Amino acid sequence: MDIEQNATAEQTLAELDEEQLNNLKEILSDDDEMSLNDLVETFLENAEEQLSTLKEAVLSGDRKCIVETAHSIKGSSSNFGATKMVRISREIQTTGDSAPEDHLGTLTTDLRLEFNRVRSALKEIG
Repeated sequence: MDIEQNATAEQTLAELDEEQLNNLKEILSDDDEMSLNDLVETFLENAEEQLSTLKEAVLSGDRKCIVETAHSIKGSSSNFGATKMVRISREIQTTGDSAPEDHLGTLTTDLRLEFNRVRSALKEIG
């Protein structure tokens, strides 16, 4: 990993709430059937689907779906301490029924970019 990639990974890790991740690890240490890697993979797969749903909802103007999907992303991101994803999805959720579609499109793109950084960081620590 070169210096630029390492700096990016460190920047992303700073966006993850380490206390939340440690709590998750502690909970999982009591459950022999579920590992952190399993949970991370499930989160990543679900988030990928939810982000696609969100993008489609923004493009079609389905305000109800925008709000509901952003709410789901916010909750699952919170479980992993992905604080910037939580902030962006919260903004989409709270403004999804009234914000201009171009603003929601920008927020959705920002959320996708942050998800990509979070995915890389979670794979590093998982």
